[in-house]
Amino acid sequence: MINSGVHVKGLIEGAVDDFYGVTQHIYELEYNTTTYPKRVVLFNCHWFDPTSKGTRVDPKYVIVEI
Repeated sequence: MINSGVHVKGLIEGAVDDFYGVTQHIYELEYNTTTYPKRVVLFNCHWFDPTSKGTRVDPKYVIVEI
Protein backbone atom coordinates (compact mmCIF):
# COMPACT_ATOMS: atom_id res chain seq x y z
CA MET A 1 0.00 0.00 0.00
CA ILE A 2 1.26 3.49 -0.84
CA ASN A 3 0.11 6.57 1.02
CA SER A 4 0.90 9.75 -0.90
CA GLY A 5 -1.52 11.96 1.01
CA VAL A 6 -0.40 15.26 2.50
CA HIS A 7 -1.91 17.10 5.47
CA VAL A 8 -0.80 20.62 6.40
CA LYS A 9 -2.21 23.06 8.94
CA GLY A 10 -2.33 26.66 7.72
CA LEU A 11 -3.80 30.07 8.45
CA ILE A 12 -6.76 31.50 6.57
CA GLU A 13 -8.02 34.92 7.63
CA GLY A 14 -6.42 34.49 11.07
CA ALA A 15 -7.91 31.04 11.76
CA VAL A 16 -6.17 27.65 11.63
CA ASP A 17 -7.47 25.36 8.89
CA ASP A 18 -6.51 21.94 7.45
CA PHE A 19 -5.27 21.47 3.89
CA TYR A 20 -5.20 18.10 2.12
CA GLY A 21 -3.39 17.05 -1.03
CA VAL A 22 -1.69 14.28 -2.97
CA THR A 23 2.04 14.25 -3.74
CA GLN A 24 2.74 14.31 -7.48
CA HIS A 25 6.52 14.94 -7.62
CA ILE A 26 9.38 15.16 -5.14
CA TYR A 27 12.44 17.22 -6.10
CA GLU A 28 15.76 17.33 -4.29
CA LEU A 29 17.99 20.29 -5.06
CA GLU A 30 21.65 20.23 -4.08
CA TYR A 31 23.73 23.38 -3.73
CA ASN A 32 27.46 22.80 -3.77
CA THR A 33 29.32 25.08 -1.40
CA THR A 34 32.95 25.21 -0.33
CA THR A 35 32.26 23.53 3.02
CA TYR A 36 29.64 20.86 2.33
CA PRO A 37 26.69 20.31 -0.02
CA LYS A 38 23.34 21.73 1.08
CA ARG A 39 20.08 20.06 0.08
CA VAL A 40 16.50 21.28 -0.17
CA VAL A 41 13.54 18.96 -0.77
CA LEU A 42 10.47 20.33 -2.60
CA PHE A 43 7.10 18.61 -2.80
CA ASN A 44 4.78 19.29 -5.74
CA CYS A 45 1.24 18.47 -4.58
CA HIS A 46 -2.29 18.57 -5.98
CA TRP A 47 -4.28 20.37 -3.28
CA PHE A 48 -7.99 19.86 -2.61
CA ASP A 49 -10.42 22.60 -1.63
CA PRO A 50 -12.44 21.17 1.27
CA THR A 51 -14.42 24.40 1.71
CA SER A 52 -16.62 23.88 -1.37
CA LYS A 53 -17.93 20.40 -0.49
CA GLY A 54 -16.66 19.96 3.05
CA THR A 55 -14.93 17.10 4.76
CA ARG A 56 -16.23 14.12 6.68
CA VAL A 57 -14.41 12.37 9.53
CA ASP A 58 -15.12 8.71 10.17
CA PRO A 59 -15.94 8.49 13.91
CA LYS A 60 -14.60 4.95 14.33
CA TYR A 61 -11.28 5.20 12.44
CA VAL A 62 -10.78 9.01 12.52
CA ILE A 63 -10.09 9.08 8.79
CA VAL A 64 -10.81 12.28 6.85
CA GLU A 65 -12.75 11.91 3.60
CA ILE A 66 -12.75 14.72 1.06
